[in-house]
Amino acid sequence: VADFGLNELRQGVSPVSEEAKWESRLWVAPELLKTIDSNQGMKPTQKSDVYSFGVILHEIITRRGPYEVYTATNGGADEIKAIVERIMNPKETPDGLIVHRPDLKNTECQDYIKSTISMCWEEIPMIRPDFRHAIRQKLKPMSAGIHKRNIVDHMMLMMEKYQTDLENLVEERTAQLNREKCRTENLLQRMLPPSVAAQLMYGGEVKPQSFEMVTIYFSDIVGFTNISGSSTPMQVVSLLNNLYTLFDSVIKQYDVYKVETIGDAYMVVSGVPNFKDAMTHGYEVCMMSLHLLDASQAFKIPHMPEEKLRVRIGIHSGPCVAGVVGKTMPRYCLFGDAVNVASRMESNGLPFFAMQLKLKVECMH
Repeated sequence: VADFGLNELRQGVSPVSEEAKWESRLWVAPELLKTIDSNQGMKPTQKSDVYSFGVILHEIITRRGPYEVYTATNGGADEIKAIVERIMNPKETPDGLIVHRPDLKNTECQDYIKSTISMCWEEIPMIRPDFRHAIRQKLKPMSAGIHKRNIVDHMMLMMEKYQTDLENLVEERTAQLNREKCRTENLLQRMLPPSVAAQLMYGGEVKPQSFEMVTIYFSDIVGFTNISGSSTPMQVVSLLNNLYTLFDSVIKQYDVYKVETIGDAYMVVSGVPNFKDAMTHGYEVCMMSLHLLDASQAFKIPHMPEEKLRVRIGIHSGPCVAGVVGKTMPRYCLFGDAVNVASRMESNGLPFFAMQLKLKVECMH
């Protein structure tokens, strides 16, 4: 009977995406892949069904999709297309053809199952076994124990196996969840002070806090506009990334918190969010400033080795209010006159100097 069968029903169905189109071909035999895009492509045969059965049997044994070991990176349509093309075009060598198939070496199953899968994947269709005799005989040991049990024993055995597989799957997914949770917590603790991040992670509300005395640090690069004007965007990004990586490594040695970076501006505070006496946070910021000045003078601009990096610093101590602003991208922000004064001290300062008010000096004594 012509024009009848599942292949005729599926012939007019278009794939929903380019990735789905190529993914559907991972089960198709090589001889069909070579003509699948032509109007007069080969019709499926029993031998091509044997090849597809081998792919399905491999999926059942590994409990993964076809070629899962190769698509674990989620490369999308391009990666799947490359796999299909390697299946279609085996490599010719003096020793014979090298065909592209999933690796069975690390597959945990009986040897007779591996042998059956390999036979189903033969490149030459006529060499592949048939269902009625060869495959049925090869896979007969799989059902050997089933016929010796009654239906209840068989059901109990299947339930135990399903329970074991489910427990292993839950354990694996739980481990993945814990790893992702750790990554999320680490990222949040980089964006916010650890004590504030902990409150947010446990669903608490972070209320704004008022601090009687903190020490605020601002710095920027003198002539940064000229440097960026003579550089490409990628060079500017590389410059700031290298500089701030250096600064970040320095401030880790002091009891301070990095608030934010805006362009070439770098803002640090001490005394927030954990209360400290004025002498402590004043000393920490001043010592950190001297350390940063020394580090910046030794810093070399990669694409301008002759240009000297000129950093100016402004420091001020005073009261402020701190709190978390935003939900989608939360930021820990400081507000108050002390912030404005420290910013003005920096913008009116001199290169290679840390400007501070008398109030700041008194805090250190």
